[in-house]
This record gives sequence, structure tokens and C-alpha cells, in this order.
Amino acid sequence: MAQIVCVCPQIVDAAQKGNAKMVRELLAAGADVNYSIPGVDGTGRTALDIATVNNHLEVVQVLVDTWADVNKSRKNGVTPLFIAATQGWLQIVQVLIAAGAVVDQAYDGTTPLSAAAQEGHLLIVQALVAAGAGVNKGGKDGITPVCMAVQQGHLQIVNFLIASAANVNKAKTSGGARGGTRGATPLFFAADAGNLQIVQVLIAAAADVHKARRDGATPLFMAAHNGHLQVVEALIAASADVNKAADVNKAQGCTPLLIAASNGHLQVVRALIAAGANLDKAIKTSRITPLFMAANNGHLQVVEALINDGADASLRGAGISPMYLAAKNGLLRYYPLLPPELTSHSADLKAVLAFLRAKWGDCRKTKKTRSDKDKKRRARRRQERKQEAGRGDGLDPLLDKIAKLST
Repeated sequence: MAQIVCVCPQIVDAAQKGNAKMVRELLAAGADVNYSIPGVDGTGRTALDIATVNNHLEVVQVLVDTWADVNKSRKNGVTPLFIAATQGWLQIVQVLIAAGAVVDQAYDGTTPLSAAAQEGHLLIVQALVAAGAGVNKGGKDGITPVCMAVQQGHLQIVNFLIASAANVNKAKTSGGARGGTRGATPLFFAADAGNLQIVQVLIAAAADVHKARRDGATPLFMAAHNGHLQVVEALIAASADVNKAADVNKAQGCTPLLIAASNGHLQVVRALIAAGANLDKAIKTSRITPLFMAANNGHLQVVEALINDGADASLRGAGISPMYLAAKNGLLRYYPLLPPELTSHSADLKAVLAFLRAKWGDCRKTKKTRSDKDKKRRARRRQERKQEAGRGDGLDPLLDKIAKLST
């Protein structure tokens, strides 16, 4: 007569409770060590899976000693090793590896090593690498363990993986319907986050400072976008191209200087200028320059820095002068001081700044003593501006296309 094997859920219950004695008794009574919970809700979980989730080391050891299948996964592909690596259960990881767990068996393309690197479990990362885990094995989107560690800022893991021959230039191979972060490297992510230490480590490991995302955005572009001055300086010192432009949000030819000026990052703007950034390099389709964007967004210190370093204030974006934008935004409060020729679309920004500096001593006096004639003139100018605003200046549709550059 064939032996009847007890395939009962009690072993799963005992494993969940961490009752190693009961697990031994059930196994001795003929329970199937690889029994998995049936049905949709069960997802194929075994006693070993549940013991691992709950960090019941003794139960895991009992099951492994009784020849539990350490590579049996849930229906979605999650293995006990993946669970232990993600949760940070080092001793269970060691037991599973010793029992023959496949170290690169992935869940949805992510290996146990990538999961441990993402969660910051250094000792587990070391154990998996020692067991032969692939340090350059990427997920479905191409993300490697070192990239996972970089994104989460785990410096020690980044250092260890680099020492273990991780490829610091391997990029993402996908990134959403529109490309997203496709082409982004570990250095790109570190620069975007402003993590100076990791940026320096990657540069020292020969990371390519010019390698860009699919849309052309480089690590320097992202650091400039977010105002990470020290990262910008480190990338410039590593010979990053300060004039390499990106085609972001349909704004073709957006440079690091333009995005920094647009976001008002004064110190970054100065660093880029000092490194030889082209002051007047414009977006291809609209001819919008760094000065144009700084003026449009009311960043007057950036406007002055660009002007003082030689930016051409006469260049127009879509037919609109930077002066008009500066006056419309940041300089609006000074309108009462400006003669008509300095408040038009054709006004010269240098002339306005010079005029304001020359008149600054009269500002407080003008506010204190105001004749009836002055009041009427101010009222008339306010009315003219309202009328002009009602007609529209044609700017908003254009700026809508590049509004995301400042977010």
C-alpha cells in the first residue's frame, strides 16, 4: 500500500506562529514540507515562506533540514531568499544560501541583491555577492543593484558594489510611456538628489559625466535644475560640458544655465558662468535665453548677474524683450519711476537698471511727496497697463510649453 502523505494546513499555521516543536511533530506525522496554501488568497505560500516573513529562524532551519524546497516561489515569483534579503533577515539569508537557494532568482526582474541594496542591508549585500550574486544584473528596466543603492543614498553599499566590479555607467533601459528616466545612470540619480559624497565616489570610479538621459539631460543639468551647487562644482571639476543642452518638455536646447536661471539658483548660475557657460544660448524653437527666463520669473539677482557678465539684453524670445518681462514681474513696483520709453517691449534692460540705480536715492522721496499731477500720471499708467493686460501680450501660451522647467 502506498504511503499516504498528510498534506495539511497545520504546518503552515505552526510556521506562522514560530512553533518549531509543532512543525517537527507534523513533519514526523507525514506533513508535506512543501505544502502551499491553495486558492487565490494563498498565492502559493509555503511554510518556509511564512516562517521567513516572520523571521522565525528556528522554524526555517527545521524546514530546511527536512528538505524544504528553498527555491519554491509564490505564484508571483517571490522566493524565501528574496523575502529575507528585502526584510534584512541576515541569518535566514545565510541558512537559505547554505541550503542551495538560487541567489539571482528574481521577482518581477528584481534580484535579492537589488532588493537588499535598495533597502540598505549591507551585510546581506555582502553575503549575496560572496555567494555569487550578479552585481550587474539589472531588472526589467535595467536598474542594477548599484543604481538601487545610489537612489536610496546608501553610500557604504555603493562603495562595496563598486569594489565588487559594479558597472557605474549601466543605465536604465526603460522609464515610462514617454521615456521617463530611460538612459539615466547612477551618476544621474546621485546628481539629481544632490548627494555629493556618492557623486564624488562615482566620479572617482570613472562614471561618465556626459552620459545623458534619453532627452539629453545630463547629471550637470539635473544638479543645476535643483540648485545643488556643490554637485555642480564637482561635475564641472570633472570636465562636465556646461553647454550640453537637453530637450525637456518640448523645450529643445535647454542648457544647465538656462534651467538654473529659470529656477533662480544664483550661485549655480555664477558657477556655470565661471566655467564658460554660453550666456545667450537659447531654446531652439522660441529663442528664449537664460536672461529671458530669469526676467520672466522675477529673479532679479540672476538678471543682474547675467547682465554684468555680458548677457545680451537685446535678444528676444518669441519677440518679447527680457526688459519687458523684468518690468512686468520683478520690477513692476518701480514702474512709477520709469519713463515711458523704459516700459515698452523695446526697452533696453541695461538702461532700466542704470536708470534705477541712478534714481534710487529719489525713491523714498518720491513715495513721501507726490503731487496731484504725479498721482494722475500714476493712475493713467495703471489704467494703460490694465488695458494692455486685457489685450494680452502673447506670452502665456509660449511659457506654458516650458513651465515644467521650473518645477
